[in-house]
Amino acid sequence: MIERLTRRDSVGILYYFRDNRDSDFYLTENNERKFFRSPRDIKKLFKFDSLFGIKERGDVQGLAVIWKSLGNNVVRYYLKITAQNDSFGQKLLKVVLWNFGHHELYIKISKQNKLLQTLKTHGFRFAGDRGKEILLKKDRFLRPNRQYQKDTTDGSE
Repeated sequence: MIERLTRRDSVGILYYFRDNRDSDFYLTENNERKFFRSPRDIKKLFKFDSLFGIKERGDVQGLAVIWKSLGNNVVRYYLKITAQNDSFGQKLLKVVLWNFGHHELYIKISKQNKLLQTLKTHGFRFAGDRGKEILLKKDRFLRPNRQYQKDTTDGSE
């Protein structure tokens, strides 16, 4: 089941990172990569705009984080995603795109990451090379607005 994670899920997230090392899931502070290995690190996840997780039998099997970045008067939304397998990654990505598809999304990911092909399949395209990593971009899409007009005729015509 995919849901927004809260502080109650901190222990499950900590266990996920203990069992699954992902070199693409990190936070940058003062030009240093900080990986999520301690309860203090996990608390930092909840400061982001959105944190989604996929759970199976109560255990966290993957995470997706979206945050807003402002630079040079441009707002960008960035995505970090990690999953135990490709199937969980695809499910998480679909939920993220449904909830944030109206924004351009960026992700910096290793060229060897197991989710790279999944991201490309879902419309992320090459936006820049960063050595061992690449920057991918997903253009926003507009979901159809399904508001219906109320029928004002009374049927007596």
